[in-house]
Amino acid sequence: MPLQECMQKHTYREYKAWHRWLGEQLNNPSLTDMYLMQIAMRVHQSFVKNPQEISRENERIKFTYKPKDPPKPVASKEVQMSTMKAIWFGLTGYKGKE
Repeated sequence: MPLQECMQKHTYREYKAWHRWLGEQLNNPSLTDMYLMQIAMRVHQSFVKNPQEISRENERIKFTYKPKDPPKPVASKEVQMSTMKAIWFGLTGYKGKE
């Protein structure tokens, strides 16, 4: 599904719930995941000097998600409007009513 379509069909609350579900699913490996971690562990052990130091937990990939905080406005609407007007008037050369 393209990103634009996904953003149109899902709310922010659904997005947060989906990430929470992913975190729970991906951080609790299934039996198949355990077998794959064991295979990766054996391959990893064949390349290191001390193979006994490698465990299955070394092969676990942690799923972490830290959402970005929404940007906070640095100024009020009135200050933003006056700033934008000043920029616009400066670019166009408008002097205002004299």
